[in-house]
Amino acid sequence: MNLGLFILYLAAALLLVGVMIRTYFEHEKIGRSLMLTYLFASLSIMSYTLNFLTDNYVVMSAGISNDIIFQNLMLFALYHYCLDFTRLRNKYLNILEGIFAILVAVDSVVFIVNIFNEIAIRYSVNMIGNSYVLGYEVNSLFIYHTIVTLGIFATINSVLIVKCIRIPLVYWGRYISIVFGGIAILIFKILFITSIVDIRFDFSILFYALLGVLCYWNTFWFSKKNMLNITHKMIIDHMKVPVVLFDYEGIVADFNVAMSKIFDDLKYDAREQTIDWFIKKKNCPDLRKKETFTWKINDDIFDCRVHYLKSNNNRMLGMILVMQDITELTKAYDDLEKSITFDALTGIYNKYSFYKKNKDSNYNRVVVCNIDNLTYINEKFGQAAGDNLLIGLANILIEKTKKTDFVARLDDGDFAILLNGSEIKVIEQMTEIKEIIRKRLSTKNIYVNIEFGICEIADMADLEKCVNLARESMVNKKMLSTTSKRSSLLGSLKQGLNEYDMQTDKQIERERELCEKFADFIGLTDTVKAQLSMLAALHDVGKVAIPNSILMKTSKLDEDERELMKTHTEKGYRIAKAASELEPIAFSILSHHERFDGTGYPNGLMGEDIPLLARMFSIVDAYDAMTHDRPYRKAMSKEDAIEEIIKCKGTQFDPKLADEFIKLIRKRG
Repeated sequence: MNLGLFILYLAAALLLVGVMIRTYFEHEKIGRSLMLTYLFASLSIMSYTLNFLTDNYVVMSAGISNDIIFQNLMLFALYHYCLDFTRLRNKYLNILEGIFAILVAVDSVVFIVNIFNEIAIRYSVNMIGNSYVLGYEVNSLFIYHTIVTLGIFATINSVLIVKCIRIPLVYWGRYISIVFGGIAILIFKILFITSIVDIRFDFSILFYALLGVLCYWNTFWFSKKNMLNITHKMIIDHMKVPVVLFDYEGIVADFNVAMSKIFDDLKYDAREQTIDWFIKKKNCPDLRKKETFTWKINDDIFDCRVHYLKSNNNRMLGMILVMQDITELTKAYDDLEKSITFDALTGIYNKYSFYKKNKDSNYNRVVVCNIDNLTYINEKFGQAAGDNLLIGLANILIEKTKKTDFVARLDDGDFAILLNGSEIKVIEQMTEIKEIIRKRLSTKNIYVNIEFGICEIADMADLEKCVNLARESMVNKKMLSTTSKRSSLLGSLKQGLNEYDMQTDKQIERERELCEKFADFIGLTDTVKAQLSMLAALHDVGKVAIPNSILMKTSKLDEDERELMKTHTEKGYRIAKAASELEPIAFSILSHHERFDGTGYPNGLMGEDIPLLARMFSIVDAYDAMTHDRPYRKAMSKEDAIEEIIKCKGTQFDPKLADEFIKLIRKRG
């Protein structure tokens, strides 16, 4: 009896029994085939240990035959386990499994018979020290056993190797270790049987215990331990966002590839690389005070998140910094914000910003301006030429306004300016800008001029209404401008009036000038002033619908002719209402022959029911008529005209307006 070898082999068998018990408590389906593998492996070892307990040849030979039978069953169980373990089971491998079952069954029968009749293997008794062991003398049936064994073994290894080929290299350890364990068994088995090396005992059996431990570990614990470490490393290294982990002492414990690309001096196990070192060395915001912050590193911008890692009892385990590159996102957001906030062509604020950003502002004036004849310029000289003028206008407006003023481009070519100041100051400022634009932007082929309208802002809630009033004022001025295409309507109407009276054009210009001075004198807004100028130009527009026979008649009109002539106010009203540019002065055109005492026509309006513009114009018109020659009389002197206006206060004229007009005339001298 060899007690030492008996204990060694017994320990291997007991180890397998222990692993089998552990497998049972894992409560997993794959454990069933694995437990059979352990069972047959431990029985194989126990059968072989009979060599060390007795010198009886029959008992010893029976033990070895049983050992070989259990080896066959162990390999078959191992094959079944490997198919489940690798998840490569398919119908072909299942068929092969059935074939192996038949071959193993036949081989097992051979070795059962071999116990009583040594048809596959004969044994020789060898003396080692004080003990006997059996050597092998094989014949043809043992070759069959060898082929079956090698076939199963080769298939197991093939399945494991195919699995390795199909998975990343980092996971190979889970499968390739079983291959190496099986190869170790095979090598020692061959060395023992062939006697290439003088090995008296079958040490390959001891490796069953090793193979059993490998199978158990890789099945139940590799994924729980090694796989966790591998996955942890893979997750960190394959995260595209930079990550750095500080341990409970604040020392750099781990970081990924993305972080090392930003900071190539980070090291593992470098105790000097603490949070303080990181903050100071990398110019990083204090991680201990901010859980979220934006960090600009060179030309890149990162959104940073600090996560505190704590145990169940709230003890600090560490801290992790995760950085998300938002450079492109920030740029895209800035571009989007610019597209929403700024005009793409000129770079100044757009219409959306103009109304959105100024809800709570405290500006008291809005100016609207644009370039005369821009559509014509675009058509004749190309869109690029027009765009360049818009850019030039925007630049001059920014240059010549205060930083506190708000300049924006509205629809089409309209620009709006929000500012503070008296109307006189704003008019002076815009007049200066108008002259600068004419000098800077005009070329040999293109004359550049702008017109502007001004409106007082009483409440920013009415900003849109104020803008419309300022635009209306600007349009009215364009209609009166000789350089603007918008004046074509006015020109056509004036031409119609001139056909019966060559003096009309001169009269219009005189009355326009005097109306503007009157409006300035009593402090009317720029919008009202522009409307008064339009009224001066078009108050008699209805006469274009009166027959020439009446208009050109030099003798006194009869009653019917006078009544027909009076209809020019209503006809003028309808003409003005039909043209959007003239609609604001339509009622004043209708009322410019009304009298303050209610005796005028066509509606007999009285007092302040008569539109302000009509009341003002009636004074200017009467004064101009009195101070200039007419076919039927000579011009009065200025003082005589003033006396006549004084006489008509309260009857024909608004007394207050008449007094202001007289002050204006006397002031002019």
